[in-house]
Amino acid sequence: MGTRPDIPALTGLRGVAALFVVINHYAPGAAPFALATAPAWLRTLLATSDYGMTLFFTLSGFVIAYNYLDLPWQTATLRSLATFGWARFSRLYPLLFLFMLVHIDWSSLDAWTAMHFAGVETWITIKHGGALPAAGRFHVSWSISTEFGLYVCFAAVMVLAATLPMIGRRVLMVICGGYLAAAILVVMSASLQEAIMARLPMLMETFDEQERWHWLMYLGPYYRIVEFALGAGAAWMVTRRSQWLKRGHLGAVAIVCIVLLVGLQAQHNFGTPIPITRSEQQLLSSLLFATIMLGCHLEHPVARILALSPLIFVGEVSYSLYLFHFSAASLASLYGSTAAYDPSMLPLFVCRFVLGLLFALALAAGLYRLVELPCKTVLRRLASRIASRATTAPMSHAALVEQLSSTS
Repeated sequence: MGTRPDIPALTGLRGVAALFVVINHYAPGAAPFALATAPAWLRTLLATSDYGMTLFFTLSGFVIAYNYLDLPWQTATLRSLATFGWARFSRLYPLLFLFMLVHIDWSSLDAWTAMHFAGVETWITIKHGGALPAAGRFHVSWSISTEFGLYVCFAAVMVLAATLPMIGRRVLMVICGGYLAAAILVVMSASLQEAIMARLPMLMETFDEQERWHWLMYLGPYYRIVEFALGAGAAWMVTRRSQWLKRGHLGAVAIVCIVLLVGLQAQHNFGTPIPITRSEQQLLSSLLFATIMLGCHLEHPVARILALSPLIFVGEVSYSLYLFHFSAASLASLYGSTAAYDPSMLPLFVCRFVLGLLFALALAAGLYRLVELPCKTVLRRLASRIASRATTAPMSHAALVEQLSSTS
C-alpha cells in the first residue's frame, strides 16, 4: 500500500467535531444559570452535539476509505484484513480500555459490562438499568461501538469484493446500493421509521417510542452507515477522480456548505417554512460535511482555516478529549446551576466554559502523549514483528512497519 499524503485540514475537521460535542456537553455545567431558561439564540448556538457526531461518522468513512482502500485486498485478502483490523484496534482500543477501567462498577460485573468492553453494545436493541448505552455508566463509549460496527461492514465488503467472482461482486454492489437507498428512504419517511421501530426486538428491558428512534437513527450503526458511506464516497472521489475536483469551485462550494449548515442549525430552534426532521437534518449535514471534505486536500480559504495549528492540536487529541471530557468536567467542578437566566451572567459563563475547555484539552493532551500514542506505537510494532516472523511474503519488516505507521 502506498503511503497517502496527510491532509491537515481533515485533522482540523476532526478537532471541529470534538469541539461540537464538548460545547454541547459543557454548556449546562459551565452556565451559572439553568440553560433551559436561556434565550433561543444561545441554546441554538450551543446545541451542536448532533453535528459533532454526524461529522465524526462521516469523517470516519473518509479516513477509512482514504487509508485502506488501497490495501492489497485482491492479492492478499487475509493479510489486508489483519492489517486493517489491527491498525484500528491499536488506534482505538487501548484508550477505550482505560476509559472502561475508570468507569467500571466492580461490584456489578455482568453481560452489560462485557458488551461494553467488547465494543458491541449498540449493535443490538439492548437497555440495562433503565438506560440505553449512551446514558449509562459508560455514556460516550457508545459511538466507539458504532464505529466498530462500521469497520466490520467495511471489512466485510472489501473481503467479499476481493473473493467473489464478477457476478458476485455485481450482486454485492446492488445489495449495498439497495441498503443505502432504503436507509435514506427511511430517513425521509416517518411512517417507515414507525413501522421499523414497532418491530424492533427488545432485549433485557422495553424501549419507549423515543428510545426506539434514538437507537435506530442515532446510536446504532445501521443508519450511521449512510454517513460513513458518504465520507467514503468523498475519499473515493479524492483518490480516484481528483481530476474532477477544482480548487476554485470546491472553495466556493465549501463556503456554501458552511452557510447551509448554519441555516440547518438555526431552524432547529427557530423553525423554517419547510420543517426538517432531526433525522433529515442528520442526513443533510452529513452530505454537506462530505462535500467539504472533497476539497480539504486543496488550497482554498476553508481548508487553510481547518489546517490552523490550534485546530490541528485539538484534532490530534480529539479521541482522548471525547472519551474523557466528562471526567475533566467533573474534576473542574462544572455542575451547572438552577438559577434563572440573566444576561449579566454571560461573561462568567464564557470564563467558566473556556477554563473548563482548557482543562479538558490539557487532560486530553496528557492522555494522548502518555497512553494513546505510546500504546498504538507499541501494538503496531508488535504486530509487525509477529508478521515478519510468521510470513514468507515478499513484504519486508520495514515495509510492514511503514504500512501500519502510515494509517491513522
